[in-house]
Amino acid sequence: MNSKIITPSFIQQAAEVLGDTNHGLTGSVIGKLLRSYAYRYKRDIPYILVDYKLKKKNGEDAKNKRLALEENLKVFSSQEQYIIIRDLCNHDTLKNNEAVKSLALKLQKDYGYLAPKEDIAEEINQEIEKTQHYLDPYPGALKVYNEALRKYRSKDRQLLRNMLDDARLALELMLKSILSNDKSLENQLPELGRWIQKSGGSKEFTNTFQKILDYYSKYQNEHIKHNDNVVEEEALYIFEQTTLFLRQLARLAKKEPIV
Repeated sequence: MNSKIITPSFIQQAAEVLGDTNHGLTGSVIGKLLRSYAYRYKRDIPYILVDYKLKKKNGEDAKNKRLALEENLKVFSSQEQYIIIRDLCNHDTLKNNEAVKSLALKLQKDYGYLAPKEDIAEEINQEIEKTQHYLDPYPGALKVYNEALRKYRSKDRQLLRNMLDDARLALELMLKSILSNDKSLENQLPELGRWIQKSGGSKEFTNTFQKILDYYSKYQNEHIKHNDNVVEEEALYIFEQTTLFLRQLARLAKKEPIV
């Protein structure tokens, strides 16, 4: 899907999930957050917060907070809607809400292209583009890496675990391809070391690469595979480290100089 707008049905579903009576955001929180976005984007929203209640401008009470959220979202542009829904999904009170996690995944999958490009530093974008170029001969790894990239670019905390799962799988697929085996990531170290040396790597570089990958694998096993409590700053670093791993492996496979 690559429509230029977020569909009304998605907006309605987002409002249902985020404004759920028992597990969603409170009316007061919705009112305060949407007021701040209306101010930021210079939008005139139909429902405002008055004495901790969502009301129309004529003073009439909102039928319910879900309808108020839906109608307020409609006045924003698609990119603004994307940012608002993403940010609402990231609200601290919703971090363990499975319905919100599913909504965040759907938002990223169908509308991730709406994420502002300025959310990622230009130098990181350049590194990512180089890596995508080097991964062209490895379509399996590239496809999964691009999935991780979309989640990375979304800046959605609900997707950090999924992003790192994809990053790990992309690296694992890359290693299976260049080493011609079907081993898991943590079981590739000895064979990888031999392959790096055969590909022109020095003993010192080989040891360094193996050691960093070993720590990477242990981090993933300890903090990602068996733990949903992912630290955002660490997750972004791990994705960027995956990017470096993939590009260097592709360079070695092409017999390019180690840099």
